[in-house]
Amino acid sequence: AKLAADTKCSDAAALAGAAYKGSTLGETIKLMVGKIGENISVGKAAAYTNANGFVGCYVHHDGKKAAIVSVKTTGDQAKAVAMLKELSMHIVFSNPVALSRAEIDADKVQREREIYLEEVKSKPADIQEKIVAGKLSAFYAQWVLPEQRWFADESKTVQQALEAEL
Repeated sequence: AKLAADTKCSDAAALAGAAYKGSTLGETIKLMVGKIGENISVGKAAAYTNANGFVGCYVHHDGKKAAIVSVKTTGDQAKAVAMLKELSMHIVFSNPVALSRAEIDADKVQREREIYLEEVKSKPADIQEKIVAGKLSAFYAQWVLPEQRWFADESKTVQQALEAEL
């Protein structure tokens, strides 16, 4: 995955021909197939571009998790690429499920609301809704990417960090 990201190969054949550890990835795969006896191949590869901004990615050290992000910006390329790598790292770390509150399943939100209402039923009626609203905000902050706490600076949300850097 890292080689594909670094070389920006647009298909499996191009990736197989990419330089890898003194040879090509295709030759390295053939050697591995001979050693371990398992059929290994490059299934798919794609390259992503953004004419109005930048694309960034991060592959976790275990090689099992990765994220690709694309943003529209006219900002400095070096700064944007660094920020997009951090954003990709944040996504791998925090595993958000949505880009906006509207993308969260309404039934799930309703179940959470009912749980919170049950928790605060002993409180005065005039403050119950305020408490539930606060708990729902915390729920959204856990699952909605722009509302999550930025992993590099907990005093900011992801949205605030992006706006400050891009």
